[in-house]
Amino acid sequence: MLGLTPLSEIQRILISRTDELGDVILTLPLSVAIRKELPDVHLSFLVRPYISHLVHRIREVDQAFTLPPSEKGTEIFREYKPDAIIFAKPEFRLALEAMRAKVDVRIGSGYRWYSGLFTRWVYDRRKDRGSHEAEFEMNMLGPLIPGPHELVMPELPPMEEAAGEAEAHLRGARIEGPYVIIHPVGKPSVLPYPIEQFAQIGRSLLEARPDISVVITSGHGERPIAEQLKEGIGVEGRTAIIDTLSPNGVSELLRGTSCFVSSASDGAHLAALVRAPVVALFPGTPPNWPQRRAPIGPHVTTLTPEEGEPLPKNSGGSGTNPLNVIARIKPERVVEACLQQLNVTAR
Repeated sequence: MLGLTPLSEIQRILISRTDELGDVILTLPLSVAIRKELPDVHLSFLVRPYISHLVHRIREVDQAFTLPPSEKGTEIFREYKPDAIIFAKPEFRLALEAMRAKVDVRIGSGYRWYSGLFTRWVYDRRKDRGSHEAEFEMNMLGPLIPGPHELVMPELPPMEEAAGEAEAHLRGARIEGPYVIIHPVGKPSVLPYPIEQFAQIGRSLLEARPDISVVITSGHGERPIAEQLKEGIGVEGRTAIIDTLSPNGVSELLRGTSCFVSSASDGAHLAALVRAPVVALFPGTPPNWPQRRAPIGPHVTTLTPEEGEPLPKNSGGSGTNPLNVIARIKPERVVEACLQQLNVTAR
């Protein structure tokens, strides 16, 4: 019978999470719990190539394997020879390849049509409950290490070289002193927050706090949006775009911010991981609401649309539940939340 390897014989554990950055970050508490219970086990992650730099920096993780979308995991499974694989992201192809590689303990959801490819099961219906995504991931440990387990985010240690890179970009952009980051692009699954409202937030923050600057960050192909926001804020000398940093440089830029403002985004999760103050805008109903998807950190504020907040024109919310139209969140509420974060972290 498969899946019977006792815990005392588990020497190598692989966590498979081959989707987005925010999802991987919310899975990282597994590494803390495993390291606490099994300090001598060799722990690895299987992630997408653009995320491996982050996982490599987590002290509790020994190794990070990368899997481009078009490649198979069979070779990784056969070379690494894990005693157990936790499929934090259920994936038929990888589950089949793990079976073919004869990995004995294969932990996955008991509700998939291909659940027979696993040898131990977790019976959690994520969409039917209000628990946080990170709590669901902690439940994946149950078939391997009986719980309950405390949910603790790991530390992403600073990198001196990456911090120097971030500082050089700030100097090049003539940004001195405290800065607030506005990241105007959120997840594709969440209706966008209007650039005009982000611009209003930026102007109000600069007016309320003459000691700060605004840094606008953007990803690949998002430069035109960043430029539109910079023009909308319209305060020269105190507003800049920084979008050419290395992945590790981004984490150190976020570490230094006085507040990170964004709609639901991977950047918000990364900012929370480095303990930066975060104000994140979310829909008000499942599945992408903060009860399930909020960043985890010591200084995180999430905002959702409230009753009475009007639906802006051209907000893209036609036919959508008004509670899910984040454009309804008034810029004044975002500014207030950000100023509160600035006051708290300044103490």
